[in-house]
Amino acid sequence: MNMVCFESKTLTSIAICHGIPGNETQVCSGKGYCIAPNHCSCFNGYTGDSCEYPICYSKYSTNACNSPQGVCTGPNRCECQRNGNQLLYTGSQCELPICFGKNSSDTSACSGNGTCIAPNTCHCNLGYTGNSCQLVECYGKNSSSTDVCSRHGKCIRPDTCSCEHGYSGNNCQYPSCFGINATTPTVCSGHGSCTLLDRCECDDGYGDKECSQYVCFGYLANDPYNVCSGNDHGTCVGPNQCKCTQGNYTGISCSIPLCFGKNASDPTSCTSSSAGQCVAPNTCQCNPGYLNDQTCSMRTFYIFHN
Repeated sequence: MNMVCFESKTLTSIAICHGIPGNETQVCSGKGYCIAPNHCSCFNGYTGDSCEYPICYSKYSTNACNSPQGVCTGPNRCECQRNGNQLLYTGSQCELPICFGKNSSDTSACSGNGTCIAPNTCHCNLGYTGNSCQLVECYGKNSSSTDVCSRHGKCIRPDTCSCEHGYSGNNCQYPSCFGINATTPTVCSGHGSCTLLDRCECDDGYGDKECSQYVCFGYLANDPYNVCSGNDHGTCVGPNQCKCTQGNYTGISCSIPLCFGKNASDPTSCTSSSAGQCVAPNTCQCNPGYLNDQTCSMRTFYIFHN
């Protein structure tokens, strides 16, 4: 009896997932096993029909990493958005914008005076301005303005000026004149306005640097050579008010001399206008034909001898 032997072969079927045989390395995006036709079993951290999507912090890559601030490139691995070499966001999930080199969780971001709300975009606190909130504001002007604090101080905190010497007020708007504040009634001797440091603008009738002197007809009361016609003719006792030396001078500026109780403009001050003129207190300049006595009262007689 002849015996016939047969070779036994076991045929193993290979599942195909989305067109790729299960024994290929790229099946299921290389991130899982093809366990049945078009059925992938993904490794931890991946999902999708072909395990093509990594998972970042329990979110599919399509909306993970605060997209579009970042891209999920691997399980719990976010690659944050850049502009060239400049990183725009940071944090494990690209949740923190970066403002001028500091992320939004840094207390010194936006100069410590605001909030970093987007890359290089600060929302400044009240009283601060500038692209990184680096400038403080005082009464509507920022600290870099030449007009801040009325040009007479530094803006050191919101609406807080540090005034230069000689100026005061919340906005350094008040000068002082010779140690007295511009708002004080006695500044500039009470007869003018303090317009700049140690600079008085005097009222009419007053003068000198502190408006402490009367002015009579253009001359200060302490000008002995010119006021009230000078040379002791009189004293300036008020604005354009001369008090003339009694018995010697008269007139609004004490320019008219008196001769024996009569002012020089009186034709009878030296007896008569034909006799002479009053040229100084009690001093007559006699005309020809009159004796040169006090009042030119005596006519000169000439006696001719044969």
